[in-house]
Amino acid sequence: DKGFGRKLTDFGEVINPEGFREIGDFPNLTAAMEQRGWSTGRIEKVMGGNWLQLLNDVWGA
Repeated sequence: DKGFGRKLTDFGEVINPEGFREIGDFPNLTAAMEQRGWSTGRIEKVMGGNWLQLLNDVWGA
C-alpha cells in the first residue's frame, strides 16, 4: 500500500513487551504459555491453528 494504510489510523507509539519485540521472539511467547501450563493443543491453536481451521472451513481442503 506504499504507506497509505498507515495514514488511516494513528495508534500512537506502540511499545511491545520486553522479550517480544520482533518476529524472532515468538519462541518466547510459546515458552511463556508452556510455563503457565497451557496444553500443546491450546498453544497450537493460538499460534495459527485457529486461522488454519477457519480457512479450511471456509475454502475447504
